[in-house]
Amino acid sequence: MSNRNLKEVPVYLFCGFLDGGKTRFIQETLEDRKFNAGERTLLLVCEEGEEEYDPSRFARKNVFETVLDDPADLTPEKLEQLRIDCDAERVIIEYNGMWMVQDLFMAMPDHWLVYQTLLIADATTFLVYNANMRNLVVAATGTGKTVISALDYKSFRKRHPDKPCRLLFVAHREEILRQSLYTFRAVLKDANFGELFVGNYKPENM
Repeated sequence: MSNRNLKEVPVYLFCGFLDGGKTRFIQETLEDRKFNAGERTLLLVCEEGEEEYDPSRFARKNVFETVLDDPADLTPEKLEQLRIDCDAERVIIEYNGMWMVQDLFMAMPDHWLVYQTLLIADATTFLVYNANMRNLVVAATGTGKTVISALDYKSFRKRHPDKPCRLLFVAHREEILRQSLYTFRAVLKDANFGELFVGNYKPENM
């Protein structure tokens, strides 16, 4: 493989459930000349919803769409060959909300680097998904898992005003717990919500 093909490839990853608005958001992004300034772009679509892309509205004629409907297609060789075939300088991935994100990260070629990850959620359908998958939120780092958790807890507390609604939020680092506490306080609009239970910190009311 030539040095040219090993050049760093920016990856923009869009996650979220089916019909959550990923396609619309990516469509509008590619219509924006500030984002689409002529870079040859490989658009990998890992799920097909009701809404389809309209290439005629893209800011440039530089986007090459490919559909991957089987997670078995997620291999470094397959992904890199797709990029080489269209000589793409960057990659946009509309990821399947039912596939494991780590499978994608394991499959990406070493010189593909995730520049940005966005989680798109439709507020009108999120609670429906949550009702059926309430035990687990899977998303890449920085895509809003804590915000989703806070919104879910806020909704739960609203539905059960007569219950204490005690919550244990677990993370593997104190720094993450601090950030999460600030997020919950902001979402709940309660500056006194929650206490840390880590290291030398112990809640006053257990």
